[in-house]
Amino acid sequence: MVAGSIALSNFAYGTVDTAVTYLNTKTPDAWITMALVASGSAANVSYINTNPAAGSSQVTEVAKYILALVAAGANPH
Repeated sequence: MVAGSIALSNFAYGTVDTAVTYLNTKTPDAWITMALVASGSAANVSYINTNPAAGSSQVTEVAKYILALVAAGANPH
């Protein structure tokens, strides 16, 4: 290994399709929604109705739901 280089042995390799398949096996959340939309896949945002951020005191919790809704093409208002 050359000084200053990065060993890539710990990085995962695969296709976008592999990543989408993996993400679809996980419990939906805002981050997964944004990743699916970024990959060009459809994202289901119905989980937001069952897990709203409305009662959260954390601005970042509310923001991530808004970002997921906008990414999926929904109106966050």
